[in-house]
Amino acid sequence: MDVVLLKDSYPVARKEHRCSLCGGVIKPGEKYHRQTLVYDGSPYEWVEDLDCHKATDVVCERLDFFGYDREDGLTGDVFDAEIVDILRDDLGVSHEDVVAMNSHERVLKVLEHYDEILNDIRDARHEEYKRWKQREAYRKKRVNNN
Repeated sequence: MDVVLLKDSYPVARKEHRCSLCGGVIKPGEKYHRQTLVYDGSPYEWVEDLDCHKATDVVCERLDFFGYDREDGLTGDVFDAEIVDILRDDLGVSHEDVVAMNSHERVLKVLEHYDEILNDIRDARHEEYKRWKQREAYRKKRVNNN
């Protein structure tokens, strides 16, 4: 059965909350992501700190979640397992170092890495665009000379 989204918001915490993904504390005054959802006829609240919320999109996009249907939702256990896999398999972080980090530190490490990759992709796209512009200028010059 699919998860149904009733409300999606980014409020500022008035009281302490626990992130549904990493279990970290969201303190009063911090902005966070909150969803009201229904699964199997039962409504529930899902809260994420903004780092975990960003990492959710990065994890799902990067891994294509092995066919994981996002309509089915994402549990904290599945999220943490994917974060650990990225750290070990993609970043080469040792098992001991992964275990020494708390869940939120793992998320921050993954975000640090993927921000670098996103910048590399943007740079590569910019270089590709510059090459395209050079080819277009050369082509126009050839057409005008004929």
